[in-house]
Amino acid sequence: MKKINVLFADEYDDVDILLVPDHIAESIETVTQQFFDWTSINQSYFMVTDEHGNQFMSVGTDEFIWWLNTHYIIGSEKATILESHTTYHPDYPTSEF
Repeated sequence: MKKINVLFADEYDDVDILLVPDHIAESIETVTQQFFDWTSINQSYFMVTDEHGNQFMSVGTDEFIWWLNTHYIIGSEKATILESHTTYHPDYPTSEF
């Protein structure tokens, strides 16, 4: 298992750190793109409604972990969130949202 950064909109002081199987960390850019490709086809999983009744898709670390554990690494060690809202670690692979 290896640690990765989840970086949102280049906010280097508000990063989530995940623990994922080695093969995911080693190809995190490809895996992240596969997640985004999947979400564009399956938007209904992540639709939320704001206070004005407008619907939009919202994805973040929790949704990424859910997808990894249910659609990508079935039968393997599961991905987990180690830290939320922490600082970027340049020595970890990075998933950019």
